[in-house]
Amino acid sequence: FLQGKPNNKPLVWIICSDEIFLKRKLNEAIKKNFYPKTKFSQIIHMPQQNFDWDHCLIEAKNLSLFSEKKVFDIRLSSNKLGIKGSKALIEWCENLSNLSDFILNISSVDYSSKKSNWFSTLDKYGLIINIPSPNNRELKKWLEKTLTLSNIPFTQEAIELIVERCSGNLSMAAQELQ
Repeated sequence: FLQGKPNNKPLVWIICSDEIFLKRKLNEAIKKNFYPKTKFSQIIHMPQQNFDWDHCLIEAKNLSLFSEKKVFDIRLSSNKLGIKGSKALIEWCENLSNLSDFILNISSVDYSSKKSNWFSTLDKYGLIINIPSPNNRELKKWLEKTLTLSNIPFTQEAIELIVERCSGNLSMAAQELQ
């Protein structure tokens, strides 16, 4: 899906996963494929409990002096936005023509988040991408492919050891390879 034309891109991207490595790779692919020719500035926010969502919205409304477009990269540590965060995301979606694009990185979505107003609004206006964590078989295949493409010799015992030590965590496996 990331091979579409930049003119047909969503303005709101929602990446849902517990896999930090996969979220980072997808985030990079979105920026590379949908903002390659546009000079854009990237604004990264990692909202915590007392994050100023009003200031963030004001920042999204203002044009950039140095680039054609601003893309907000919002990385939530929890899917609990609070009232201000929920209202801000809903307002952002409902006024997209006057605001910057944004990529929202959240954890895997649970039942209560799926039923929330903010998530329903994101679903209506944006593209939600759910990335499940790989199982051990998928992790083994990924390790084998990555090592092969890097021309690094390996044994099945080494693959099994990495999978066992990483407990199915792809980010840890990627770190082990580095």
